[in-house]
Amino acid sequence: MADDEQEYNLPVITAFSFKGGAGKTTLLALLGSAALVSGYRVIFIDTDGTKNLASWHEAAVKNDLWPENAQFHHAQDVESVIQIIDDAYDSRSADLVLLDSPGFATKALDEILGVSDFVFSPIQMSQPDAVSAEATRAWMLEYYDRLAEGVQGPVHCFVANNIKNASRPSMTERKYLDHAREQLPLVKTIVPNRAAMALMTDTGPLGELIKRQTSDDYKGQRVNVGHCTDLLKIAIEVMNDILANNVWEKEDA
Repeated sequence: MADDEQEYNLPVITAFSFKGGAGKTTLLALLGSAALVSGYRVIFIDTDGTKNLASWHEAAVKNDLWPENAQFHHAQDVESVIQIIDDAYDSRSADLVLLDSPGFATKALDEILGVSDFVFSPIQMSQPDAVSAEATRAWMLEYYDRLAEGVQGPVHCFVANNIKNASRPSMTERKYLDHAREQLPLVKTIVPNRAAMALMTDTGPLGELIKRQTSDDYKGQRVNVGHCTDLLKIAIEVMNDILANNVWEKEDA
């Protein structure tokens, strides 16, 4: 029993950004989709007042696309978040927690980050996103300074999101990518712009959507399975980058 307790781990990954529309909730849903397809038992927790993650969950349930290995909770206070995580840990009922945080600085945000192991912030390749990302990073550094001596905060990184052509970025995208790689802890895997992302946010986890639309009795319009499968593979790479803090270093440039 002691060995089992030592081996069990329940990482908490939190999405955090001060800029609305950067893709925080969408990326969280994509990472969750990839984890679910890989067989992980995933807990989604929505603490954001916009309730975007809650809306995604509602759509998935309505479309009968919410899998058995997924749980959803909407928590309005930090105590509820802690209770959800503690219960899951004690019962060994989950393998991963994905948490959508409020998009503004509050004491509650400090406390949410306090129960997180990893924090990621999406960044798109534009001037407003670059400015917001630097403000987000500055706030995180101030948060680290507020921690008590000896307390280790969550590992923070950025994820380049919604790139039109990840293999051949435009000149504008390349400019902001290079800047982000130099100034921010940016993970090495890029999330491309794919129509499947919008479909996922409208209907439910991407893996369940693929299974539904590739079944023999499905009569509706089918997704591009190849694009969806590639997107799930990319999401797994992003997840691994976040967990390993696989970010660009100066010598990588």
